[in-house]
Amino acid sequence: MNKLPFNLTLEKKAQVRLTETIGILLIFIILVGLGFSFYAKYQKLSLIEKEEQQLQARAVRSTLKALFLPEVLCSRGEAEAEENCVDMSKVRALKDKLSNFNAADKKWKDYYFNLFSFARISVHELYPYPDHDELVLYDYPKEGAKKKENTFFVVSLKDEVAGGVGFPHYGFGYIEVVVYS
Repeated sequence: MNKLPFNLTLEKKAQVRLTETIGILLIFIILVGLGFSFYAKYQKLSLIEKEEQQLQARAVRSTLKALFLPEVLCSRGEAEAEENCVDMSKVRALKDKLSNFNAADKKWKDYYFNLFSFARISVHELYPYPDHDELVLYDYPKEGAKKKENTFFVVSLKDEVAGGVGFPHYGFGYIEVVVYS
């Protein structure tokens, strides 16, 4: 056998190169594993952020639908409704319709579920009677909901019953929409 520098034989030199190759492969596998774990963590955070954005977008859509429900908008018998106004007598009627339903009225629940899904919509009066209880228009909570998104919108409240004949009573309040995820 030939002697190589540093007293290495050919077999020992091949064994050292094989060990070096295995070491390099192990380091490469570790780097790929670390890269994959960072990528997976990034994807998880990205997915959580996207879910939050979708929940916020759904909350805004539900709020807009609630604001422009023809069932509760103020009107004076004209073609156009008053802007940002909720008729409290219509709100009470809708509340009664949705809370006291029977099997024949299930279509109403289904209709509003298709509009709002898992949500809670309520009207709060701030002026002139801030101590009035909230009027819950729609309440369909999701069991085991992980998150909820609240949105608020300021409206004027028109009440024909509280005012005199021909002189409706106007108040100030807000609509609260809670969307569950």
